[in-house]
Amino acid sequence: MIATFITLYFSAHDWQGAAFTLSLFSVGFICIRLVLGNTITRYGGVPVSLACFVIECIGLLIIWQASSAWVAGIGAFLTGSGFSLVFPALGVEAVKQVEEQNQGTALGTYSAFLDLALGLTGPVAGWVAGYYSLGTIYLLAAAVVVMAFILIFRVYLQQRAALRRA
Repeated sequence: MIATFITLYFSAHDWQGAAFTLSLFSVGFICIRLVLGNTITRYGGVPVSLACFVIECIGLLIIWQASSAWVAGIGAFLTGSGFSLVFPALGVEAVKQVEEQNQGTALGTYSAFLDLALGLTGPVAGWVAGYYSLGTIYLLAAAVVVMAFILIFRVYLQQRAALRRA
């Protein structure tokens, strides 16, 4: 969303600095991976992904409601920070669900579905932007992140219940 539509979003608001905002997204993404990448091993993929979803959602909502390029930049930084560990955190959980000899296949399938999701997101978001507004795509993206949070929170509750039974 950020890489595809932020320049159009900035242009629609007559703001300067879309490239800098893309850089802020990237800095958030890279810094969190470098500094907090070990949290997945320490706390588990599910709790880490839940925290990431919250941060990503806040970032998307900030972009949606941004009143200036700087505010949108803060939103992009938070979005990148939140998004950074979602893929590896959930990938760890996906791989844990299968036997060791099938983990490569599980990771490949998981990666393929991410590619599919990213491939579909652009055209769907473009349709939404054309039908509604560019800002609406960030609201819609935040809603999708909330749905992902709910799904993974259910997994979290199931894992906790299983631990209590054991």
